[in-house]
Amino acid sequence: MTSVRKARHDGIEETIARVVPPAENIYVSIDIDVLDAALVPGTTLPEPGGFTYDELVRGLAAVTKKGRIVGFDIVELNPPHDINGLTARTVNWFMFEFLRAIAESYR
Repeated sequence: MTSVRKARHDGIEETIARVVPPAENIYVSIDIDVLDAALVPGTTLPEPGGFTYDELVRGLAAVTKKGRIVGFDIVELNPPHDINGLTARTVNWFMFEFLRAIAESYR
């Protein structure tokens, strides 16, 4: 298990290299609770001091270098708590960035 603080200290890409083993096919489940509470207030258990948007996007891009991404899901979006749709918009943006990184990994 790696804490947010340790991942920041070691570097996001280095943390992914250490904790995600290479594989032919990879399925990624993204729990948005890992993001800082200010970014995703519409989640079940917001994490004060969690990862920034950029850290998550860089981490997801690093995962694409470990093998072929065959699918992914996003969990813990809680619409009744998503004031002004901020969490849904944040999820949409990092989904787009992850899909872009997946597409680039096939080049």
